[in-house]
Amino acid sequence: MPVITTEDPVNGYVLSVHHEGKQNKIIILALLAVLLAGNLFFIFKGLPFDLEWLQANQKTIEALSSEYFLASILLFVLLRFVFAVVSIPGTGVLTIAGGAVFGVWLGSLLAALAVGCGVTVVFLMSRYALKDYVRSRFESYTGYIEKGMQEYGTGFLFMLRIIEVAPSFVINSVFAFTDMRVKTFFLVSLAGFLPGIFIFANAGSRLAQIDAMSCLMSTGVMLSLAVTIQGVLGGD
Repeated sequence: MPVITTEDPVNGYVLSVHHEGKQNKIIILALLAVLLAGNLFFIFKGLPFDLEWLQANQKTIEALSSEYFLASILLFVLLRFVFAVVSIPGTGVLTIAGGAVFGVWLGSLLAALAVGCGVTVVFLMSRYALKDYVRSRFESYTGYIEKGMQEYGTGFLFMLRIIEVAPSFVINSVFAFTDMRVKTFFLVSLAGFLPGIFIFANAGSRLAQIDAMSCLMSTGVMLSLAVTIQGVLGGD
């Protein structure tokens, strides 16, 4: 439906701009509500696949990805991106799948880019649709985040990404209400995600030896990670 422009004798076409901006914000708010509903659904329902399913179908997945390599890359990136946008918990199994299918380095790179872009999309949506409202209504609460930013700088976001004390959806939205630049949010989030992504992708390269998610930090898996890094760095 086209926006009807109403001229204001003082401010020109301000009324039409405000009307269009309000419509856009309503659309984004609806999308955020859908994302939140999807997040809650998967929290209580669980994912349709898990580590056991991945191990059972590993050979089939690898055969298909070998035959349709480019398509499998695009599909993996799309899935990892969507799951990052919705902030579905437990999707580390997708990163494990990336490591199993594409190897440690390519799997890590694809997952990192997809996750980084996914969380930044939520950050941008929240900033555009909610920042002014939240900062005007909940200034005392957003002040804590601003205080943390002033005291610890970008390390505050990096710490939250590393230790994951809050759901990703919450972190993405809350930082949207600060004055942090989009580029800074993307790069710091990416740096915070990388260690975990690399560990999961490395575990995927040894998928048959993983009995449960708790085994990701086992001695054998971590030794393989050290060997992989040493090989890249050219160590003997």
